[in-house]
Amino acid sequence: MGSAGGLGLVGRDAELDAVRRALDSRALVAITGLPGVGRSALAAAAAAELAADGVASVVVPLRAVEDSMGAADAVLAELPGDNLSTSLPEALWEAYDGAPVVVVLEDVDRVEGLVELVTGLRAGYPGATVLCTALRPLHAPDERVVRVAALSLPGDDAPRDHPALLVFAEHAWIDLDDPAVRADAARICREAGGLPGSIVLAAARVRTLGPSVVAHALAGHDGIDAALGWTFELLTKAAQQTLVQLSVFVGPFQLDAVAAVVDRGPTSGDPADDVLELVDAHLVEPSPGREGEARFVLPGPVRRFARHLLVSGDLADGVRDRHALYYGNRGRAGADIVRREWPDIAAALDHALDTGRLDDVLAAAVALAPDVQEVPGAKASLEERIGDLLARDQPVPDRLRAQALMWSTSTFTGGESGDMQRVGLWTARRLAEAAGLARESGDGPALLAVLDRTVRSLRITLDLASAVAAAHEGLELARRLDDQRALSRFECWVSMAARTAGDAEGAVRLATSAVVRGREHGDPVSTTAGAQLLLTLPEELRPVLDPPLPTLEELLEDCIRLEQPFTAMTVLGALAHQAHARGEDPAAARWIWRLLMIGANRQRTEPMATLGGVALLLSVALALGEEEDAARLRECTRPLELFVPYCIGPPAMVDYQRDTARLDDTVPQDRRAALAGEVAAQGMAKVNPWAQDLARRLAGHRPASPTGRADAPTDLTPRELEVLAELASGRTNREIAEILGMSAKTVMHHSVAIYRKLGVRGRTGATAWAVEHGVTR
Repeated sequence: MGSAGGLGLVGRDAELDAVRRALDSRALVAITGLPGVGRSALAAAAAAELAADGVASVVVPLRAVEDSMGAADAVLAELPGDNLSTSLPEALWEAYDGAPVVVVLEDVDRVEGLVELVTGLRAGYPGATVLCTALRPLHAPDERVVRVAALSLPGDDAPRDHPALLVFAEHAWIDLDDPAVRADAARICREAGGLPGSIVLAAARVRTLGPSVVAHALAGHDGIDAALGWTFELLTKAAQQTLVQLSVFVGPFQLDAVAAVVDRGPTSGDPADDVLELVDAHLVEPSPGREGEARFVLPGPVRRFARHLLVSGDLADGVRDRHALYYGNRGRAGADIVRREWPDIAAALDHALDTGRLDDVLAAAVALAPDVQEVPGAKASLEERIGDLLARDQPVPDRLRAQALMWSTSTFTGGESGDMQRVGLWTARRLAEAAGLARESGDGPALLAVLDRTVRSLRITLDLASAVAAAHEGLELARRLDDQRALSRFECWVSMAARTAGDAEGAVRLATSAVVRGREHGDPVSTTAGAQLLLTLPEELRPVLDPPLPTLEELLEDCIRLEQPFTAMTVLGALAHQAHARGEDPAAARWIWRLLMIGANRQRTEPMATLGGVALLLSVALALGEEEDAARLRECTRPLELFVPYCIGPPAMVDYQRDTARLDDTVPQDRRAALAGEVAAQGMAKVNPWAQDLARRLAGHRPASPTGRADAPTDLTPRELEVLAELASGRTNREIAEILGMSAKTVMHHSVAIYRKLGVRGRTGATAWAVEHGVTR
C-alpha cells in the first residue's frame, strides 16, 4: 500500500523474476496492480538486487504530481549531490557520470506527459532504466508490463507457509502453529482481499487485540477500506484527528509542517506523538529521499480514506487555511524547497483561489513568481494559474495586473518553429502593456521588474529597440530608487547594448561596475552575466578586479552554483566555440551536449533554448565529417534563422553562416526537402534529444561502468546501531526511547536515517538487514 519495503515479497518470486528480466532488457518497465498489492515493495526489491551488482537507484514518489515538468522537478529533488543542474539529463550525468541507474517512479497515474518525460530522460541519459508503479499500463511504445495480483486467499485449514499467512505472521508477530489462531488469521486475510497492504493494517492490531477479535470485527467487510476503518477506530482520539488533518498534505511533509497545520484542540501534547502512533499503525510512512529532516507521507488509500472524513466534517476550512499559510511562506524559501514541496505550495495557492479575493490571490502568485524561475515545472504551473486569473477579466490594481502580465509571458501555446514570430509579437505586446500599467500606477519597483523582464525576453521578442530602451530606462530608475541590486543588473544590460553599438570603452566601464556592485550586493545575474561579457572582450580591455575575473570554466561553475542557466548556456556556447576554433571538436561537442541538456529543461517556457546548441553543433558535425547529420541540423535551424544571432555569439555566427552556405550549396534540393519534412514533423523539443545523442557520439563519450557488488552500509553511527538493534527486536518507538534514554521523536529521526542509509523503506527491511549482519540483541 505504501512505500517499498514495508510489505516484504512473500509469494512474489515469479513477479520479481519478471521485473528483473524486464529491467535487463533496458525497456521501460511498469509494475501494475491495485493499491495495497505491493507494487512498491516489488520495485524496491528489484532495485536492491541491481544495487548488489553496483547499479545505483533513485526512488521518486509522484502520487501528488500532475504533469511532466513537475515530475522532472521531483526527480531532481531526489538525486544525490548538491548544486546539480536544473536540466534532468545533465543532473543525471553529474550525479552518476553515465553509469547505470534505475529511476523508480512511484504512483505515476496522474502524471500527464509521463511517457514523453521518460522518453526524453532515457534519450538524454542512456544509462537510465525507468521502473514505474501504476494502477494500469502506460501504453508506451517499448513498455514491459508486470501485473501484480492479490495473494491467493487461504482457507481455514491452509498451511502456515501460505503466502498470505506469512505476510500476516510477519507483521502480527505471532506464531501460527495453533490451528485455531491460524484459522482466525486466514479469515483476516480473506476479509483483506489478499491485499498485503490490508493484511498489514489488520496485523498491526492483532498485537494488542488478538487475532480472534480482529477477525470478528472484520467479518462481512472486504478489502482495504474495511481494514482502514477498523484500524482508524482503534486509534486514540488525538491520533484520529491528526490523521484526518494530515490528509490535507498532497506530498511528503515534515514534523514542522504537522505542528503548523494540525490542531489538537484543547488536548495538550505534541502532534509528533500522534505521528508516532500512526507510523506504528502503518497509516503514515517515512518518505524516501535525500538526507535532511525526516519526511512522512500518507499512502494513497489512507489519504483517500482520511480525506473523505476531512471534507465531510467541520475541520476542513481551518486545516486548509493553516496549510495555505504554512506553504505560502515555504514557497519563498528557495528553489530546492519549491522543487520538493511544490504540490503542497500549489494546493495552498488553489485554496486561496477558492476562498479569497482575486487581487489577493494574484498578489500571492506574483510574490511567489521570482522564487520559481529556476524550477521549470513550478514555473509553468504558476504561470498557467496567473494566466487563468487574468483571463477572468476582473478589476485589479494596475500595478498588480502589470506584475501578473510580466510573470506570465511564457504561457503562449504553440511556440514551435514557424509560430515563434507570433510568440515574439505576443510576448512583446504583453510586456508593453505591463510596462504601461506600471507607469500609470506610479509604482517604481513594479516598473523596474517589467523593464528587467523586457530585456531578458529579447531572444523571444527580437525587439532590440525596446530592449535597449528598457535597459536605459531601468538604469535611471534603479538609480532614483537606490536599488543597488537592480542597478547592477541594468548596468550589465546597458553594457551589452554599448558593446553591440561598438562602444567598447563604455561596455567595459559599465560591465565592470555591474560585477563589482553585484558582488557587493549579492546579485547573481550581474556578477555572472557581467563577467561573461568582460570575458568576450580582448584581454587588454579587461579590468583587474579583486577577486579577479573567473575563467570561462570557473564562470560556468558559478552559474551552476548560483542557478543562472541562461548565462551558463551562453558560457557553454563560448567554450564550445573556443574548442572548435582550436580544432578540438570532440571537446566542443561535449560542451554543446551540456548546453543542449540545459536547453531541453527550458524548452517549454523558452522555446529558443535548444536553437543555440543546434546551430553550434552544425559546425562541429561538419568539421568531423558528419555531413548527413550537419545537413539535418541545417534544416532544424532554417525556419528559425532570424533567431540564431540572438542564441550564439558573433564569432560563432561567422562559422555558422560559412557552414550553412556550404551545406546549401552542396546538399541536393530533394534531400534538403526530405530532411525539412522530417524535422518539421518533430519540432525543436524532439530535435533536442536527437542532437544530444549526436553530440555525445561526436564527443566520443563512453559511460562509466558499475563499480561492482555494493558493500553493506558501514556509515551507521553508534547510536543508530543501538536503535537498529532495538528495532530488530520488535520494540516500538516509545519502548526504544525508554530503553535508550531519548525521546520518541528522536527515535523516529534515527529510524528514518537508518532506513535511508540501508536503502530500505521501513522496519521490516531494516530488521532483515540487522539479522543478516548480526546487529541484534
